[in-house]
Amino acid sequence: FPQMQLHLRVVEAVDVPKMDVDSSDPYCIIQVPQVNRTEKTNVINNSLTPRWNQEFHIPINDVATATLTITMKDKDVTKDDKISTLDIPLCSIPFRTVIDQWYNMIPHKKKKGGRLHLVIHIAANGEQPFVQLAYPGAQIQQGMPGMYPPGQFPPPNYQVIPPQGQYQGPPIQ
Repeated sequence: FPQMQLHLRVVEAVDVPKMDVDSSDPYCIIQVPQVNRTEKTNVINNSLTPRWNQEFHIPINDVATATLTITMKDKDVTKDDKISTLDIPLCSIPFRTVIDQWYNMIPHKKKKGGRLHLVIHIAANGEQPFVQLAYPGAQIQQGMPGMYPPGQFPPPNYQVIPPQGQYQGPPIQ
């Protein structure tokens, strides 16, 4: 199976609980334990509606068993407090589909864990991140050497449409 990339954009969060007196300093830790990768967003100080808009690109070998784990924490001088967590099994994300949605985080000690806006895209290596192919069988770019091992791609249910010439219909009035 070709090496794939998990493209993740951590956009923003809302309803972040107050961990300090009147606010929080939230950041997210992004982990895919199966590939031993840990990434972090920036800390947004004094915000219950942080906007990170940060992208992460993590190589994935096996989506069937991998899980994306996001932990939201509150930055503190001494010890950062855990706010909430979210686990997304990667097998639940359709391959080559850009998923743009809000997730309810599981609170750690508070009543609410906040809601996290993520854009998730699992694509083959070399494909553009966050670009949705138009439909199954949309043109797979020809002439990109080394993109797919021979005989493995496209999968049998993909119909590769050869590049067409210009539209030859009646002239547009």
